[in-house]
Formats: sequence, structure tokens, C-alpha cells
Amino acid sequence: TIDPNSVAPNLPTSNVGDQNQAPPQDFRRETDLYMPMTNIVRVLRRALPPHAKISDDAKEIIQERVSEFISIVTSEANEKAHREYRKTIHPEDVIAAMSSLGFDDYVEPLTVYLNKYRAEDPERGASMQIQLPMAIPSGAQQPPAAVVAPPVPPPPPAPLVGGGGRECSPSSGGD
Repeated sequence: TIDPNSVAPNLPTSNVGDQNQAPPQDFRRETDLYMPMTNIVRVLRRALPPHAKISDDAKEIIQERVSEFISIVTSEANEKAHREYRKTIHPEDVIAAMSSLGFDDYVEPLTVYLNKYRAEDPERGASMQIQLPMAIPSGAQQPPAAVVAPPVPPPPPAPLVGGGGRECSPSSGGD
């Protein structure tokens, strides 16, 4: 006999004569995998000086890398939730994922932000506050530290590019 469960995923989702064929269930447009460009541009505008211009190529590269970063952190947080037999990712899972991926510098600020957010929202309640790991006394035995690269210093300021594609310095007036 034929197992219908092994055949069903391979069957088409619509009949041959249907005019409105539905895409397969696992179909996703490439743009659906990325964070919306408007959000990327909004963050960039807040971080850059008002006169800075951002090329379309730079926006796309940033969009792809930010989306990949979010995907990696989310995947790690999902694995933690899965190991704990949960289907829902909690903020603590994201913070633990950041730590396990080597982004330890973000753990404390994220924890502080989460606690402030929960304190301001009475529906979430102050009982949901999380604690940072306490410092281990100097006489106590510490677990072996993970090998993590030191923080990368920020890059030097990039030259501004005017509308005509030529470099200009901020003091030269530009375009």
C-alpha cells in the first residue's frame, strides 16, 4: 500500500485548470526574508549626520547583513526554547543567544532595557524581571571561559561621497 502522508507533500496545491494558482506553502519571496528597507533607513538616518547620503547598494548590503544577524540570533534562541520543550521564544532566550554567540557586551544593556520595559508595562508585571549573573567571588572556582574575540574598534570615518560620485570632506562644502 501507499502511505498517503509521504505522497501528499508532493502533490500540487491547485488543479490544472485553476486560474489563481496558490504558491507552495514553503514559498517565500526573497524580499520577505529581509527586514523592511524603511526600518533600515530609519535607523541609519538616526545614526548618521543629517547631510550624509547612503547609496542604494549600501542600504541593500546593510539590509541583508542585519537580516542575517537577526536570523542567527533568532535561530539560537529558538534552539534554546526547543531544548526546554517550549514553542515560544522569550526575551531571556534572545539574551542567552546573544551571550552564547559571543555578544556578551550586549547582555547587560539588553537585560537592563528588558527590565525597564517590563517595569513600565503593568500587564507584564515586575515579577518578570530578570537578574544578571552575579560576579563570582575571587576564591570560588570559575567555569572555563569561552574563547571570544575582543571587541572590534569602530572603523575610521569614511569619506563622504557627493551626488556626483566624487569624494569630499565635511569641511569642503560638498554639493
